[in-house]
Amino acid sequence: MSSLPMNWSKDTLRKGSHQDAALSYSLLVNGGLPAKFQGKKGLRQRDPMSPYLFLLVMEYLNRALKSFKFNPNFNYHPRADKVSINLLLERFNHFSKVSGLKANMEKSAIYIAGVTREFKEMILEEMQFILGELPFKYL
Repeated sequence: MSSLPMNWSKDTLRKGSHQDAALSYSLLVNGGLPAKFQGKKGLRQRDPMSPYLFLLVMEYLNRALKSFKFNPNFNYHPRADKVSINLLLERFNHFSKVSGLKANMEKSAIYIAGVTREFKEMILEEMQFILGELPFKYL
């Protein structure tokens, strides 16, 4: 797992929400320093920090998933097995814990092919996934 300090973001945002309302920020964008903006509790859409924090957090997830190539117990498709699926779920759960982000399981599905019916049913039952069907509509 990458050693990026992910807890800093939750701690920083949590601490920032208890600071006095006069707290302000400025960002260096393309070499220019635009006007300062007031700090508020949490992040909202159109917050200038949002895209940067999102990229930083997704880079952590990317590195965490890439580290599987060094794990001899992890098998990529088409050799994935129960151990590999559990390792993947553990990695996503860890990511949720350190980032505060969680997948919306009502909008998530798993697509399974090339396995026995018993294995497919075991994955769906044990992992609590919804079975997706192809073709699917995006948005």
